[in-house]
Amino acid sequence: MNRKDELQKMIAEEPGDPFLHYALGLEYLAEHNYQEALRCLQQTIQHDPDYTAAYYQLGIIFQVIDIVDVARDYWEKGKILAEKQNDRKTAGEFEEMLEGLEE
Repeated sequence: MNRKDELQKMIAEEPGDPFLHYALGLEYLAEHNYQEALRCLQQTIQHDPDYTAAYYQLGIIFQVIDIVDVARDYWEKGKILAEKQNDRKTAGEFEEMLEGLEE
């Protein structure tokens, strides 16, 4: 059984676990299967709207597929969440990504 299969099995057992959806999304992202990665990462946010790492990865996917406005939206939301969580490091990472879009 490969990692994706293992994660899918775990999700079947614990469908509300945001980390499992996030991890599966990263597996799909590594394969450049952006449609499935988007689905999994969006499910992560459905289960935990404060899961900042999912916003970061969603922004990357939309940047890669050249839908920059949506990438910006996800990164701006992630930055706001990180600031609310007093996570300056993560907020700074979102800020760097946003600045990179403006260059």
